[in-house]
Amino acid sequence: MDSVLFRALELIYQESSKKKYKPLAESSHNALNIMGQLKDSNTLAFPQREREGLRHGTDLTKRLDTELINCFKLACESKNTKIIINTLDLLQKLIDYGHFQENLLDTTTTTTTTTNTTSTTAGEKKQIVSIVDIVCGCVSISDDDIQRQMVKLLNSIVSTAGYEVHENDLLHVLGTWFKVYLLPRNNINQINAKVSMSQLLNTIFQRMEMFSNRSHDQHPSSLNEELVYRDCYVVFSYLCQIANKESRGLTNDLRAKTLSLELLLDVMDTYWEFLRYHEKFITSAIKEYLFATIVSNSNSHSLRVFKLSFCLFIALVIHFSDFLKPEIATIFPKVYLQVLETSTSIQKKSIVLQVMSRLCSNPQNLVDIFVNYDCNITYPDLYERIVKIISHIAKGSSIMDFTVPGKEGSLRLLALQCLITVVRSLDIWSKIPDSDRGDDNEKDEEHHHHPGDSEPTTSSSFVERFTKLKHTKQQLEFGKLEFNQNPHQTIRNLITEKYLEDSPEAVARFLMNEGIDKTKIGEYISEYTPFNVSVLHSFIDGISFKKMEIDAALRHLLRQFRLPGEAQKIDRIMEKFAEKYFKENTHQIFANADAAYTLSYAIIMLATDLHSPAISRKITKAEWKKTIRGMNDSRDFPGTFIDELYDRIEAEEIRLDDNASKKSSKQASFDMLQHLRKSQGLKEKENMEANYFKDKSTEQDHAKLMFSITWDAMHSCFNTILKNTDEEQMSSLCIEGIHSSIKISAMFELQEQRETFMATLSQNTQITSPKEFRKNAEAIKVLLSLGLSDGNRIKDSWINVLTCISNLEKLQLISSNKESLSKDIEFDQGLVDRIFMGSQELNSDSIVHFVQSLCHVS
Repeated sequence: MDSVLFRALELIYQESSKKKYKPLAESSHNALNIMGQLKDSNTLAFPQREREGLRHGTDLTKRLDTELINCFKLACESKNTKIIINTLDLLQKLIDYGHFQENLLDTTTTTTTTTNTTSTTAGEKKQIVSIVDIVCGCVSISDDDIQRQMVKLLNSIVSTAGYEVHENDLLHVLGTWFKVYLLPRNNINQINAKVSMSQLLNTIFQRMEMFSNRSHDQHPSSLNEELVYRDCYVVFSYLCQIANKESRGLTNDLRAKTLSLELLLDVMDTYWEFLRYHEKFITSAIKEYLFATIVSNSNSHSLRVFKLSFCLFIALVIHFSDFLKPEIATIFPKVYLQVLETSTSIQKKSIVLQVMSRLCSNPQNLVDIFVNYDCNITYPDLYERIVKIISHIAKGSSIMDFTVPGKEGSLRLLALQCLITVVRSLDIWSKIPDSDRGDDNEKDEEHHHHPGDSEPTTSSSFVERFTKLKHTKQQLEFGKLEFNQNPHQTIRNLITEKYLEDSPEAVARFLMNEGIDKTKIGEYISEYTPFNVSVLHSFIDGISFKKMEIDAALRHLLRQFRLPGEAQKIDRIMEKFAEKYFKENTHQIFANADAAYTLSYAIIMLATDLHSPAISRKITKAEWKKTIRGMNDSRDFPGTFIDELYDRIEAEEIRLDDNASKKSSKQASFDMLQHLRKSQGLKEKENMEANYFKDKSTEQDHAKLMFSITWDAMHSCFNTILKNTDEEQMSSLCIEGIHSSIKISAMFELQEQRETFMATLSQNTQITSPKEFRKNAEAIKVLLSLGLSDGNRIKDSWINVLTCISNLEKLQLISSNKESLSKDIEFDQGLVDRIFMGSQELNSDSIVHFVQSLCHVS
């Protein structure tokens, strides 16, 4: 290695001397002199034992390290392509050899800012960190070979065990790779930078996984474990921040956002198994940063960004739902289901349907959503809403939709495929033995049993509990409509009938639900009765104003309800608001809560003055400052603060009611996050277990209840499509859906559902001529197969099976070519024989139904 270093330094010295880079020439010459002294003293600059961390720490070798770093720094600052390439090549060899692994300090710099605060003191920097800074500085040089070597070298440093590069130094490396990726010159360098970023994420998260998997008797170092966690946290949050930036219409901004989302998705899909048990990471990284990223990108005009954000959300639903119950309940219906219901973008609807099929394909995911949302009074019905929305899209809004080719037809097909995925999952769930479902859930409970969790429920108790909860949810929905007409009487009725708890907190939670008139909310909470005042306090206590300017906090408050017109009622609301705001925002502006109250009231008056068309002469800034002089506990508010506050109120009116149609996408995203935190705070107050999937479904009856709620929407969809289209793929999917629905109905003895689906299937087996065979052949085969596989469950629906057999026999009698008939429909003639032979295996009840149906058909 000594000879390699000597030759490289000679090349740098010769080139720098030619170009008259005097400082670089002197530094490289000094390094050569030191190497000569080491040679004269028979000391190797790089002894073989260095790889084992036993390098001789002589004064000469330390001086050589210092001079080398200075030489590398000057070489990379020279802007000379040949010198820089030689320098980077030498650095690559030193790194591969294992040099700079001793964590020695760099004595060439005395900077006061350090990046690795856990290992160095102020003013000190490790040699390897100096090397990283030197290499990253080359990113501004527009040469493909330099950037290729730079990407490779940085990858070697951060991926090799022994090099201490952490936290902000990792971000420096990551930021450099982002810059290379965004440069338009060389696609190969872009690919290498992207691969290097992916490898960096794998390296740091694998280290974190290693610590997580350690057994307790190994006593891992808490310092090292915390450092590894910090690496993952800062890199993860950095990617979220890049993905959260507005694109400003620039191509590079969009590319950076897309890449960061791809990297985040890769982390969540690859490392979810250990991350889901790392509660600190979930709280500080996923809840704090990732959800903000998902929400902000849910309004993106870029289809790629929109799809990645939804894939991230679905990954959280699938892998992290145990901890994210309130967040899922907020984002799923307000963002992605809203796209299916209201968006005019067929492309976005298609993306949602494609990705959602992944969620619905796993029966456990689907049933858990039903148990924890549809069966919970606090949360919206997600499963039922999903099924009804995709059923509506699949069947179209009119008969004309079935004749529309292209994108509309593709969207309907995607929706139908998603619906069939739901039916398949229910069918699979109804057949899995409880013991097979219970293993994973028991394992899950072993890791996640929380105080207050209920004991496992039996099928009958679950049915009773669900029925009661569903009835209560329906009554509360009716209560919202009635509240808009008569608030006080509605609240009294809901409390009397036990649908609402007799407490201010419960009433406040009810008022925060969507669908309630915001004017009525303002009137109710501002009434001067002890109970209404308590409701007002609970209502405002459930809203977070942390880290907001006072005018922003007021805007956020007044999106929840409309202020009443009476001054006394406004006064009570502002007094409570000021108390909560002052408590959550400790800063030097307000002397006390009274000062916040006074200014809040003054802001409301200012907004009215500046934006009311009835007031012709508007108050000036100087006049307003006079009116609030001395109101901060006999002192003035800071002048700059008041000036900026006036300007913001003048520029944008404080709207007393929420007009969603006028919101920008940025404001809508902000409101979404605020609603998420508000709902999360209330539910956590209500119950510690609100953050967890309390009920892990293990009973077949869950599928029965799910099917009972949504079967009518499924049937309407299948029936409508079969009646109005001859498209083979859609007809085949509908027949499959009907087949699974009949099997589920028969399994759970749901007579009405079974008879309805059987009737629809039978209608599609009607044959009056051989020409109809191809259209109805699949329905015929399905109907006959039910007689063979589910003969003990279909009961009086045997009449449909036997009628179909009779019609087939009649048609064969009138057909001139029976072999052609069989070939046309690819029909197994032995199936009918097997049905009659299998009748001897029917139980006592089923044989009665079989014989009665046979007599009726005969």
